[in-house]
Amino acid sequence: MPSHPPDTFRKALALHQRGELAGAQALYQQVLDLDPGHFDSLHLLGLALVQSGFLERGTDLIGRAIAVRADFPEAHYNLGHALLSLGRPDEALANFDKAIELKPDDPLYHFERGNALKELSRVADARQSFEQAIRLAPRYAEAYNNIGVVLKDLEKFEEAIGQYDRAIALRPGYAEAHSNRGNALKELNRLEEALASYDCAIRLKPDHAESYSNRGNALAKLRLPEEALASHDVAIRLKPDYAEGYNNRGNVLKDLNRLDDAIVSYDRAISLKPDYAEAYSNRASVLEELGRHEDAVASHDSAISLKPGYAEYYCSRGYTLVDLERIDEALADYEKALSLKPSLALARYNKSLLYLRRHAFTEGFELYLSRWEVEKPGTRRPETSIPHWDGSALEGELLLWAEQGLGDEVFFASMLSLLEPRNMKIALSADKRLHPVLARSFPEVRLLSREVTEKSVTGSFAAQAAVGDLGHLLGVDREKIASRRHSYLLANAERQQELRAASPCLGANLVCGLSWRSGNKKIGQHRSVELSDLAPLLLVPGVTFVNLQYGQVDDEINVAANRLGTRVNIAQDLDVFSDIEGLLALISMCDVVFTIDNVTAHLAGALGKQAVVLVPLGSGRHWYWGGESQSLWYPSLQVVYQDSIGDWTSAIRRGVELQAKLLMR
Repeated sequence: MPSHPPDTFRKALALHQRGELAGAQALYQQVLDLDPGHFDSLHLLGLALVQSGFLERGTDLIGRAIAVRADFPEAHYNLGHALLSLGRPDEALANFDKAIELKPDDPLYHFERGNALKELSRVADARQSFEQAIRLAPRYAEAYNNIGVVLKDLEKFEEAIGQYDRAIALRPGYAEAHSNRGNALKELNRLEEALASYDCAIRLKPDHAESYSNRGNALAKLRLPEEALASHDVAIRLKPDYAEGYNNRGNVLKDLNRLDDAIVSYDRAISLKPDYAEAYSNRASVLEELGRHEDAVASHDSAISLKPGYAEYYCSRGYTLVDLERIDEALADYEKALSLKPSLALARYNKSLLYLRRHAFTEGFELYLSRWEVEKPGTRRPETSIPHWDGSALEGELLLWAEQGLGDEVFFASMLSLLEPRNMKIALSADKRLHPVLARSFPEVRLLSREVTEKSVTGSFAAQAAVGDLGHLLGVDREKIASRRHSYLLANAERQQELRAASPCLGANLVCGLSWRSGNKKIGQHRSVELSDLAPLLLVPGVTFVNLQYGQVDDEINVAANRLGTRVNIAQDLDVFSDIEGLLALISMCDVVFTIDNVTAHLAGALGKQAVVLVPLGSGRHWYWGGESQSLWYPSLQVVYQDSIGDWTSAIRRGVELQAKLLMR
């Protein structure tokens, strides 16, 4: 005879089937109070607790049920499902395997096994499990969808779209498949199509928070951050505990330069999901922009501790360590990243900058080639069928095409003299603003507009190469740099006369040209100072100051004049942004130049003009400066580094002392 009333269990089961979980749990417990080893009550009470969100208690009870009866496949499946929800995929997998052993023809068991394998990053095995589920149930739309997710993780985006399409064909109202299809389209940069997929998902399931958040990611990629933020806000309103939504929202706030708000969003994501490595990594990048580099390293450490096999996190931490001037540690991080993921171009590129900075030119310039594999502005290689130059002698014309910013073009032009253009035909694409200067300085070189080589390189050229590849192709080392340590750009004498006539201030005894801002969108803020920060310089008596800074500077100059009694003169009839020929002439007429790291520094160095250059620590310091106080590449430049990140006070003071010595020469 049973030791419990049989109708109590039947009532509990009926309540459970109707979804009345609290009542069912109470009756199951009554049965267990009388018969602690009652298998069905242990199993179903555990399941009801899991369904009510009490995962730990539920898994314990289902485990006790299995101890009573180990040959019931559904109990193993339910325990595996609960363990997967608890973030314990390895234990879940063992239970799914046992369920399949007991009942190999159940497609649901294979499907959930695939989900556990996916969580364990065993994507090939996961795909096999999903495919087995489909063999057992050919119209299993969810399995097709999950194969798509696996293929997306493998970056096989077109194949993933095909799987999502099969899922949707089987179930047209499958909102999650439409949303996932949008994710694959977004990765292919087919953003308008991605938005259409997200919108379809939202029409089918208006409360699907994930679709709104995915839509926000696509809008952010379309550079519509305000609309993206609104979409993420809807996602969070629909699902207040949506950690991924808060993380994505933080990314958009970062794009909007609302950095403190971004930190709040990342912190919320982490509080909801303490093992959220991506949120820690994103948080670290914002802390770095806020200048909180030690905090950023700690956040990177958290991400790495959660995903020690994820190469990108080591690469990101290395970049932050560079800001802290912990160069050996940064190199170790880049090497660790490459050991985990040899294809990670960003790690090779970052490593190249450190090698070049240390004057390990052979290794550095070889690794510098990896910049073409990194998604960053100015590093998109144009399409061409013209052979890449290997550095050997040519029968025909060599095309060197421009890349990166104007200052980089000036810098790379320093290597043209190593080519001996009198012995070979050379064409060079360059910013039109540089054409008059380059034509005068390198008359043997045929100049082309940069625009003609931006997207493709065509023409009857024997070979082609990026101008920035010359360091590698020519085997540039310290000896070769020393062989061309001379000025290589020439100023226009007629423009000098015109400027002197229009601006009498240029006839003063001691003229100092000033530039204090960088237009670089990513690291310009680290390089720049305020004009008022240069007060120790502007108060030096007997010096006439001339503006070399492009952009709107009138207000800053007026404020400095009112505050310090010193006016920075603006040369008449000269646009220092568009008229590089005129800017070069103006620089040549100065006795000394005082500048931050921008195009003015390159032009002064290329002219051989005595100059003081303020250079930040960390990521704002580019590799061509190295670490020496007298520039290896530009011998006329005296380089003054920050003593601490973000603090220019002592660097400016030392720069003023150096300038005084230069003016006395």
